[in-house]
Amino acid sequence: KMVTSSEVDERTLREIYLSAFERIIKKSDPWTIMCSYNLLNGSYTSENEHLLDDILRKEWGYEGVVLSDWTAVNDRIRGLKAGLDIEMPGPAHYNAAAIVEAVQNGTLLEEQLNKSVRRILTLVEQVTANEGESNTAAIDYHELARKAAAESIVLLKNDNGILPIDPAKAQSIAVIGTFAKKPRIQGAGSAEVTPTCVDIPWEELQKIAGESVQFSYAEGYPKDERIDEAMIEESAVLAAKSDLAILFVGQPEYAESEMHDLDSIDLPEHQVKLIQAVAAAQPRCIVVTSSGTAMAMRPWVQHVPGVLHSWLTGQGSGRAIAEILFGMTNPSGKLSETFPVKLSDNPSHMRIRGENGKLFYREGLFVGYRYYDRKELAPQFPFGHGLSYTTFAYSDMKVIQHDRRVTVSLQVENTGAVVGKEVVQLYVHDEECKWTRPEKELKAFAKIELQPHEKKEVVFELEERDFAYYNTKYNRWVAETGYFKLVAGSSSRDIRLTERVFCDFGKEEISFHKFSLLNDWIADPLAKSVLEKCFNEMNEHVIDQVVLNEGFIGFWGDFPAIKVLQMFGQNWLVHRTPDQVIEELIAEVDRERRQAVQ
Repeated sequence: KMVTSSEVDERTLREIYLSAFERIIKKSDPWTIMCSYNLLNGSYTSENEHLLDDILRKEWGYEGVVLSDWTAVNDRIRGLKAGLDIEMPGPAHYNAAAIVEAVQNGTLLEEQLNKSVRRILTLVEQVTANEGESNTAAIDYHELARKAAAESIVLLKNDNGILPIDPAKAQSIAVIGTFAKKPRIQGAGSAEVTPTCVDIPWEELQKIAGESVQFSYAEGYPKDERIDEAMIEESAVLAAKSDLAILFVGQPEYAESEMHDLDSIDLPEHQVKLIQAVAAAQPRCIVVTSSGTAMAMRPWVQHVPGVLHSWLTGQGSGRAIAEILFGMTNPSGKLSETFPVKLSDNPSHMRIRGENGKLFYREGLFVGYRYYDRKELAPQFPFGHGLSYTTFAYSDMKVIQHDRRVTVSLQVENTGAVVGKEVVQLYVHDEECKWTRPEKELKAFAKIELQPHEKKEVVFELEERDFAYYNTKYNRWVAETGYFKLVAGSSSRDIRLTERVFCDFGKEEISFHKFSLLNDWIADPLAKSVLEKCFNEMNEHVIDQVVLNEGFIGFWGDFPAIKVLQMFGQNWLVHRTPDQVIEELIAEVDRERRQAVQ
């Protein structure tokens, strides 16, 4: 990642990779932002003027500090010119000397340096003004950590209602897996923090169940990836003796660390064999997975009725897991990424490493659920998926456009017997755009809590930008007038309601040129009128006449209009060339447009 150039086309960069940063910067105005190690389209991000100045500061209006990742600076002077303020780690004395020299010899303007200095001084003032002791006790932070974990954990599978656990039917429970006593709560590397305390799932399960349930434990698998048949056999025997088995598995810490790429998204083989053996011995089996990324489950998921994905949800996750397993908390998390059946289903699988220092993002816009939708490929679990201990019904969807905004409202009812939270997801599908667009794109979501049989209205306000794509011809976002489908669902594949709406965002004035398509000419009423006059004149001199009916346009629509002239206008084009005719037509369109606005 320190020497590879990410080769990304501008539209994909804007729509997929920059949009989240843009939203955060415009809505929350952060004090700092960090640039990455890699190159972007041949230029280090630490000195990429298009990224750090044109987009970040000029387009998005960011006024805060940009700092580098550790040792990510390639050329300190270029970085300063592009908008990189702070080099980390620092200060690097050799680069400080280089800055002084660059100012003295005129390579770096003093005003450019002063801009960075002002931004850094502003940051110092902001930090100083917010200094002081926190009045919040560590226990309050821990309760917040528990709540955040409980809101994020995802119930992936719950066949035959095996969850929540009923102590009356599970008086003996086998808890299997090292992660039950030594949980993974976070990634390794520079993001690792020291927790104030850590909830242990093994302990929290017993606290909740009390003496009504007898718990037993087996380690299940070694720290390394050896397949220990004795440990697997011990676990299977223990599970068979119990009313229920809970397995705690996941990616090992060394596999999900900074500066390390996963070789596979499957569980380690010794854990796969463990799950298969335990499930064969005890069909009433629940698997709790821990990982920081999507996980392939094909070798074992069909053998277990319950799967709970806990991600790496911090110091309070042990309690949150236990509460969800016993029904004290109703799970409400949703998948933030697609879980494929196998790694090779992923759109980037063919080009993981890149070549000659370049990694081409050839999948373009079609990443995640966008790819699986377009390929009509079934994932193991789709984006946005997450089950609950209750059920929700969607109804009465309404769509209203006012000015260039669209209001979407719908009713959601808790049709079950327990309180629950639902994440309502709103996707947009463009029916008419001439540019390639995904089948649907998530544009809004809302999490609501409902008591049993309670119904609430959910309202989304969509802006013009939510219907737009990034037009690389004009280098700006464009929302085209036309029909859209507004799609509401519980996941990207669990669609509950759909409404079709015509949205008027005005007409984009087409800029005509020599090779503008016939379809472009007839899409503009004024240009179509000009072109029809031309064809009417031509038809008086030719045998095969041009009539802009459905059949003719169906065949010739994607041909440049000049080619239609060349094909049908030979007998008419005696004293003029097709190029001259097109130039005259363009000039006439421009003339009539100017007259229309006077």
